[in-house]
Amino acid sequence: MKISLLGHGKTTLALGRFFKKNHNEVKFFDDKFTSFYKDSEGFLCYPSKDFNPNNSQLEIVSPGISFTHPLVIKSKHLMSEYDYIDSLFDHSFTPTMISISGTNGKTTTTEMLTTLLEDFKAVSGGNIGTPLIELFEKQSPLWVLETSSFSLHYTNKAYPLIYLLINVEADHLTWHCNFENYLDAKLKVLSLMPKTSLAILPLKFKEHSSVQNSQAQKIFFDHSEEVLERLEIPSNALFFKGAFLLDAALALLVYEQFLKIKNLKWQDYRENALKRLNAFKIGSHKMEEFKDKEGRLWVDDSKATNIDATLQALKTFKNQKIHL
Repeated sequence: MKISLLGHGKTTLALGRFFKKNHNEVKFFDDKFTSFYKDSEGFLCYPSKDFNPNNSQLEIVSPGISFTHPLVIKSKHLMSEYDYIDSLFDHSFTPTMISISGTNGKTTTTEMLTTLLEDFKAVSGGNIGTPLIELFEKQSPLWVLETSSFSLHYTNKAYPLIYLLINVEADHLTWHCNFENYLDAKLKVLSLMPKTSLAILPLKFKEHSSVQNSQAQKIFFDHSEEVLERLEIPSNALFFKGAFLLDAALALLVYEQFLKIKNLKWQDYRENALKRLNAFKIGSHKMEEFKDKEGRLWVDDSKATNIDATLQALKTFKNQKIHL
């Protein structure tokens, strides 16, 4: 099979190795190439302008490439990474998938949930570290996927058992062209999800047509205290604050719902879940606090990727004098 991989990055390189092992003809196309050459793994790499859709039987696009790019527009057999992986599933292997998306907090929540689900052999992937094709080759039974709006935009078939959408604020507007397209991408997966699946969504999107028309079961949330109350957990039982408290609460909610689907009792797992979560360490440069010799509190939140993340961080210290 003649396969064109659009973009030369971590996701498509992992797919390229898989296709190469299975004796497919693989070509990479990327704007960063100015002329044909072979990369360090022997893959054939071409400038984007050299792409000819008539010489290709399958195109898989790197999520970072916009739908407005000529490579995408010219493609005749375009698939997302998610849809291609979904096409490989059969009676011998189909993993359980949980997808987590949102403008902010998805990496931390994905890491937290993977920690909670360790006993079920959960592994994380997608945006966070491991490409899906590598999870497939490892035959991991439970996937916790950090899923970007880019991947959601290109996906037309694959869907998770549980979809958590943490939040949607103005971001990636250059890629999506406007906020409406960005929100539509975040909600698109709802149209693919059947009655046996579950979507956990911000309350403010309850009346959105994509939400109303979805067959998936739905749980809505507004703030961390409400989520923890539902789980019968006092807010002081967790060692997190601000946006991280919501991340932790939502990770626990997804965990509780996963147990429910497995016909397991939340009460039997709750205390151990709290212990595991409280032992979880937030990554460096994420609301990282330290004091100088004068006793002044400094907060390193340099991994915040947009204005909304900074605004959420400021709420944590709303009763204190703040210098930015």
